[in-house]
Amino acid sequence: MSDFRGKAASLYPYSVPIILTGLISAIASILPTNTNEYDFPPFIVFAFYTFVLIVICRPLWLVFSRHPEPTKQILTDIKDRWPWLIACLVSGFSLAQTVDMVMRIKVIIPELVPFYADPVFLKMDRILFFGQDAWRISHAIIGTGLTRLLDQIYVGWHFFQVALYVFATVNTNRMLQLRVVITVQLCWIFLGGAMALLASSVGPCFYKEFYGAETFTPLLTTLEEKGADWAILGFSYLLDPDSGIGAGISAMPSMHVSIATIFALVLRDWKPSYQVFAWLYALIIFLGSFHLGWHYAVDGIVAALATGAIWVATGKLVDHVGRHPERATNGQNRN
Repeated sequence: MSDFRGKAASLYPYSVPIILTGLISAIASILPTNTNEYDFPPFIVFAFYTFVLIVICRPLWLVFSRHPEPTKQILTDIKDRWPWLIACLVSGFSLAQTVDMVMRIKVIIPELVPFYADPVFLKMDRILFFGQDAWRISHAIIGTGLTRLLDQIYVGWHFFQVALYVFATVNTNRMLQLRVVITVQLCWIFLGGAMALLASSVGPCFYKEFYGAETFTPLLTTLEEKGADWAILGFSYLLDPDSGIGAGISAMPSMHVSIATIFALVLRDWKPSYQVFAWLYALIIFLGSFHLGWHYAVDGIVAALATGAIWVATGKLVDHVGRHPERATNGQNRN
């Protein structure tokens, strides 16, 4: 019984992701979000299939490895590892629900706070780059071939995002798992939600459509000439009122840069010898964010700094809430 209580107590810190999920869900429920946007919430469906995959992988492995007693071994695994399975379930669905709710809020940003902040961020960029737009400097250095490569890497960010969520869901290091999950949730809620509302903006790519100015028309022309096809396609997709998954326009702050920064911070703490590659990837995503016209450079800078601050805060939070199960189990090793 004491072993069961100890394992149950080890799940206490997972109340934090549950609370955050409930908070953003409650906020989304009182806003005029389009709850019929999808037949099934895509991120929840993804979390479900991820959990199913986790559940069936072990039995399949036992069968293919010709284990003499696969059923008995599965029951033993469940007995020994049930806290991890619950942690995976909570982590996966908390991430999925949080992202889904924020994406629904993102769609209605202009209804809540009409786009207004782009001229401010445009001026900030020009101050940072000595009177120049950031994209003019990058395009003066980066030619057609590298622009196309950067375009492909940038659109591939979605796969890195999924990989980060899967990593957070199935990780057996409880404290790292919690820290990543809570950090992602807070970044989506406060950066992708609250800050996106307060700093309602569209980015260079949509400047003409929403402000009626030709300021960034040369950038769009340059992207077409250099063959940044994924970026051009993405612009058209987001302007389509019938767009589904990933719809909604918001520039400040850059969630691409935020998630890439989390990826780098995770590797820094988990596999330090590989962190240089993760930081390089984050830098490439930052460069692509303004080179391809999605963001102002300041969008990525703010996102990276805010994400770093959230990572530090969640480290302290996880360390604090993680002390509870240690007391409950009298120092026993958490499963």
